[in-house]
Amino acid sequence: MQTTKVHLLFPKAIKRSDIALHINDMFPKLMLVIFFSGTMRGFSAPYFNLFLDAQNFSGTLIGIVLSIAALVELVAIPMISNIADRTNRHRTMYRGIVLAYIAAIFLMLAFPITAVLFAGMIVAQVCFRSTFIFVMQLAFTKLEQVGKSHFGRVRSISASGFVVGNLIAGLIFGVAQFIGLFLAAIASGLAVVGLSDALPVSTSDKPTDDIDDTQAVSRRQQLYPLFVAQFFAMMGMRSGFAFWLLHFQDNLGISTEQVTLIVVVSSLMEIPWYNILDGPLRNRSAVWFYVAGAMGFGVIWVLIGSVTSLLAVMGI
Repeated sequence: MQTTKVHLLFPKAIKRSDIALHINDMFPKLMLVIFFSGTMRGFSAPYFNLFLDAQNFSGTLIGIVLSIAALVELVAIPMISNIADRTNRHRTMYRGIVLAYIAAIFLMLAFPITAVLFAGMIVAQVCFRSTFIFVMQLAFTKLEQVGKSHFGRVRSISASGFVVGNLIAGLIFGVAQFIGLFLAAIASGLAVVGLSDALPVSTSDKPTDDIDDTQAVSRRQQLYPLFVAQFFAMMGMRSGFAFWLLHFQDNLGISTEQVTLIVVVSSLMEIPWYNILDGPLRNRSAVWFYVAGAMGFGVIWVLIGSVTSLLAVMGI
């Protein structure tokens, strides 16, 4: 009876020995998926609000867009995750979210009118966070299949992609402005879709010797605090991050090219932080890792924003 339950819950379950033979071939490709997922966000996400500012959106209207996006995410991400769980097609869902992200960026570029920008930004913000959550879940699943716990290293690869995206973003912006940035994001997104077969089909693709019939329930219970933490991170830290960038540009006179360097510095600070977390959180769930990572992100941006503002006031 126990075996029947296991196969009903995890129809794609495979043996650890089979995975071990396959993982070495797929691991470099897996890292490329995570890296390009980071560059896709690096070329676009930090500059959405600057793009809206260039389209004469007020700070109040940008704040409304971010708040609505946070509320939509609170409903959409659990719903999307639930659909993926029921269909056992997390990788397919991830590809769909990436394509929706690409479509939202393209529509904002092609039809820069208020209604399209407003709707496109909400979709892009929801997809931005969803792509990160899904690729991390699938990557962590891949690591768990072979008994690895290098979650911080995987997250740091994503941060490295984000860094590279922002390093190149300054050069691209100087040549092609926001159009160039968003086209680069679209190209990275297409690369992600093309390489995504390195990801597991679902987060249920666990080794058979690790599976019991309580894991599905346990996983859902662990997701609830993750969603709550996600909501407050969205309403607080990410909105704060967005307005720091607007503050740098509008109040301190820092150019977009210089803003990209500030984002690079913040991302470089994140990389060692996530690697450090591999030690104390080795035996903890991914929820704890997310909360600790979010705290680090918040502290880093309070420091960067405060130091940058102080240097500007001092005329340095």
